[in-house]
Amino acid sequence: MFDLHRPLAPDQPQQPVLPEAAIMAGRGAPVLRVTQNQIDNAWPFDYTKASNWSEPMKLYDFTGAPNPRRVRIFLAEKGVTVPLEQVDLFQGANRSPEALKRNPYGGLPVLELDDGTCIAESVAICRYFEETHPEPALMGVDTVDRAVVEMWNRRMELELFRHIGSYFQHTHEIFKNRRRQLPAVAETSRETALARMRLIDGLIAERRFIAGERYTIADITAIVAFGLGEFAGLTIAPDMKNLLRWYADVSARPSAGA
Repeated sequence: MFDLHRPLAPDQPQQPVLPEAAIMAGRGAPVLRVTQNQIDNAWPFDYTKASNWSEPMKLYDFTGAPNPRRVRIFLAEKGVTVPLEQVDLFQGANRSPEALKRNPYGGLPVLELDDGTCIAESVAICRYFEETHPEPALMGVDTVDRAVVEMWNRRMELELFRHIGSYFQHTHEIFKNRRRQLPAVAETSRETALARMRLIDGLIAERRFIAGERYTIADITAIVAFGLGEFAGLTIAPDMKNLLRWYADVSARPSAGA
């Protein structure tokens, strides 16, 4: 979800491209732009037909960004260890020609399989590991449950993460010289995010986790969203007892530190 500005496909109008935010750092990043030539050179890469590849699996990561954290938490819950390679977003390493061949959109994380196949997007990467390491199930245990978990994960992305991210973009110093910050958008995003928090607080009054009685990817998305909220100054209100209880529980899990 909270991927900032990415280069578009070659046949789409080009917009300014900004590096993804490093959420847990308190310093700015240089403004970087991707040229059309870089995009043209990166786009033909075929993710599914890589050949003559002998490198081991690795996950391209950046410890300060929220979406990579989603995958790290997911892997920790699975008990799966994957070699990590840090890609410095502050220095624009995710916009290098090599990085754009792995992911033309320039986002992180990216999972590179041992056959050279590259999988971007945090939920897609989580899906890969759910299929290859099905226990514990984090994306549902049967047809109905998988649909319910997906529903709640999407709600956490679209109704919570997105608005917290928007507030962060329009208020934080890191974006001051990288986008036009609009106070009205920031306020609307803040109000919406807080309203969604209160709604979630009521919805989980009689259940332990976001999607039910089991910890799932919906909880992972939510804890990452609230972590960003804390950094941006959007915290859970003291009277949201259910949400505070949930946040304390999921934050106490060893995976939360991944």
